[in-house]
Amino acid sequence: MKNDLDFIRNKIENDGVKAPGDMDESFVLEALADAEQKKAKKPRRKAAAIAASLAVVTVAGVAAAAVIPQLGSNGVKKTASDSLVRHFESYAQLKAELKKIGKTKNNDSDYILYSTKTNDVGESAAGDTYAGKAYAETNVQVDGVDEADIIKTDGNYIYTVSDSAVTIFSAKGKASKKLKTFSPFGKNGYGFELFVNDNRLTVVGTQYRERSVSTPDEVRDFAYVPSAEETVTRVISYDISDVKNVKKVDEFSQSGDYVSARITGGRLILVSQTYARSEDYIPYYCCGGKKSNIPADSIYCVENPGDDSFVNVSSYDFNTGTNDTKSILGVAENIYCTSDNLYVYSYNGYFGFYRGAAATDGDDTTRLIRFSLGDRISVAASGKIKGRIYDRYALDEKDGKLRVATTSLGKNDKEENNLYVLSDSLKKLGSVTGFAKNESVKAVKYVGDTAYVITYEQTDPLFVIDVGDSANPKILGEAKITGFSSVLVPVDENTLLGIGYNTDDSDIEEIGMEVTDGVKLALFDVSDKLNPKVLDSKVFKEYYSAAQDDPRAVVINEERGCVTIPFWRDNWNEADPDTDEYFTESGAITFSVRDGKLIINDEFVSNKIKESYSPRATYVGDDIYIVDTDSAVIDSVKYK
Repeated sequence: MKNDLDFIRNKIENDGVKAPGDMDESFVLEALADAEQKKAKKPRRKAAAIAASLAVVTVAGVAAAAVIPQLGSNGVKKTASDSLVRHFESYAQLKAELKKIGKTKNNDSDYILYSTKTNDVGESAAGDTYAGKAYAETNVQVDGVDEADIIKTDGNYIYTVSDSAVTIFSAKGKASKKLKTFSPFGKNGYGFELFVNDNRLTVVGTQYRERSVSTPDEVRDFAYVPSAEETVTRVISYDISDVKNVKKVDEFSQSGDYVSARITGGRLILVSQTYARSEDYIPYYCCGGKKSNIPADSIYCVENPGDDSFVNVSSYDFNTGTNDTKSILGVAENIYCTSDNLYVYSYNGYFGFYRGAAATDGDDTTRLIRFSLGDRISVAASGKIKGRIYDRYALDEKDGKLRVATTSLGKNDKEENNLYVLSDSLKKLGSVTGFAKNESVKAVKYVGDTAYVITYEQTDPLFVIDVGDSANPKILGEAKITGFSSVLVPVDENTLLGIGYNTDDSDIEEIGMEVTDGVKLALFDVSDKLNPKVLDSKVFKEYYSAAQDDPRAVVINEERGCVTIPFWRDNWNEADPDTDEYFTESGAITFSVRDGKLIINDEFVSNKIKESYSPRATYVGDDIYIVDTDSAVIDSVKYK
């Protein structure tokens, strides 16, 4: 088992573990052990001080270039100023590049396993109305750019997806019930996320298909582990004008594992990751039932790609049924998308700490690629910055400039943090580097020309950074609080809400680190950017919430001026506290901000949802809905 990485990959996917971007077998086995612990449903306390692992080699600054095709010495078209972005002129050139990459790999253990499950986050969007009722929309990072999620509502119905099943519930308060369940991808596929708009339900998932195993010669040429499966990312749309008679109306697919998706301007932006296979190394798409290889001149390469995989980006128009697809050699860790640009990024070093020690191999840089989303997709620029991006909320585009925060390794392998301002060609305009020594970025929120950055080791510093002057961003002030916020939500121009983890330092001497022991809410006064202050905080010990890691789970009701987050917690048998008997209960906490204080409006515990570790919440009208997407159970409570 220890040497069979394909088996480990399948085991990881089955157990729902988020696989790091680069790891060895020991790292994987430790992750699986943690999954088995979760399955045993024992009370657990999450480690809080495990930050992203970063390599020793540091590369200062940013290198980038816009795409202006010229003929290079190897016959491959490249950029005018350097060779960071180029496209191929033939499949033969592409195959030669893949062979070159294969020869740089030491052995099969170099085959990169990474998570295709996204950890997308977002900020609040105003609720819309349907059939006379206000209802929750998915919190999105950029206005006008819709994001896929595992739960949606249109005001009359609630839609969820889990594994291979889509479930439709009625939204009728305590009378709500499950109306329909179906599997878009069959037994060999998984549904990841969905969209709901204009009487259309669009489900995004991955289909696994049998394929022939590579010959020994082909495996040797490309130097990776063969597989008897290929993965295809599929997008299937349904007409839901009559939920009792859901009809399939459209489908688009492309090769590879699902990374993320957006809808903007009536177009689906779909990103997938394809691992090159020796006999079918060309990425493809399927539109109108026809499979087409991506043309060679639509496949790009960055300088020293280092990995024989492709990032595939498609723009699919729901109205016309047409698509435009581009591919680039590289890895997609996650994306940040506006209505005009798509940024794909990947870290070139290790994904996380290995048994508490920082990585000493690899390249401590993150590669960024900008795709322009005009009438057609084009690869517009590529660049590198020092360090690793914690999540896509570390990126923000304003006035044609990209601001991005990273954590990197400084002297003696000590963590430090940076914030860069980049041009549209991803060249560095200015930066703040080396702040918050021995800590790592946990949350970032941009409001206008101000960046709020949370870092963490044992306390939670909130840094206020002025990015108005692109050439000279600077730290204005900071505030500290125990625990750390992993999600930041603006309450108003002077107040910032933090949602994250409470920490307990009682185990530091025993295990060498703090552990998390619940949900923590924090309220920051940022009216004086030179002197931000902590106004209030609330702790819910031994509670856990999807909102701690995924702000799409933060339900903001702007009309009522309140916030709801789902939770689950383990509870013990109070009749006999000396026994190990316990159970898991789920519910929702609703709170508001008043006069600089966090006011808990309600804490609702469901008597329907049992043993759920992933409840989500939404609202329609006067009702808050709690849904266990895994077991397809719904419950509700009235707003107080």
